[in-house]
Amino acid sequence: MRVYHYKRKGGLLNFGDDLGPASVEYALGKPVEFAGPLTANIMGVGSIISTWSRQRAWKRNLIDQVMFRTPTAIWGSGVIGQRDIVLPRCSLLAVRGPLTQKVIGYDDAPLFGDPGLLASRMIKKAPANQKIGVVPHYVDKNHPAVVALLNDPAFMVIDVEQDWKRVLSKISACDVILSSSLHGLIVADSYQIPNARVSFSGAIVGGDFKFFDYGHAIGRGEITARMIQSIDDLCAAAAELRSMHQVLSHNIVDAINERLIDVLVS
Repeated sequence: MRVYHYKRKGGLLNFGDDLGPASVEYALGKPVEFAGPLTANIMGVGSIISTWSRQRAWKRNLIDQVMFRTPTAIWGSGVIGQRDIVLPRCSLLAVRGPLTQKVIGYDDAPLFGDPGLLASRMIKKAPANQKIGVVPHYVDKNHPAVVALLNDPAFMVIDVEQDWKRVLSKISACDVILSSSLHGLIVADSYQIPNARVSFSGAIVGGDFKFFDYGHAIGRGEITARMIQSIDDLCAAAAELRSMHQVLSHNIVDAINERLIDVLVS
């Protein structure tokens, strides 16, 4: 099975992108391999629908016709913002959320959900460490407020440029999660860990779009960011999470996961 997911230049990792092939492997129960969008069977986790332009869609349609290939399946993917998208012929199994659905112009609502919610099924929850987990997007990892946390025993800074299994294990051990990475929030939701979106720099491509898209899909609405300038800001955000202790319902996570697996397997 050939799966398309975003790959960073120079072989750098990003656990959120790597959840793409991992979640497909889990759902299908068999190994997958990377392929570009013109030859992939499945497009999964990430804002990778934005890769489609009129020219690329035309090429994909031509390849499918000449090679007698089945059109690609879109499974939980999203777009990065409001932009022109021209999809090839495809099987639209699920998209990340209703904002993606609106951008791609499909009137019939497909299943909404990000396959990153399968995290807690793929990796067993680690023993609790009672720490405040901070998951900065890779563009934020050298922000002064993040660097200042590295030697603070109350915090665990989780590097998204590590192996995805290691990142999931670390997130699952934390008491609360503060993340500028969307998949930091999604994985925390999967493990029913209280979490909140934070912003260190405002440098993440697409701004609010993907966070709002995911939030509306699961009933959290617009997941807005708390601006962080210091450790005090992070401590205040963590204290608020601990006092409220609101988590995404296990029933919601399970229902989305079951439907995601069903549509892919069938």
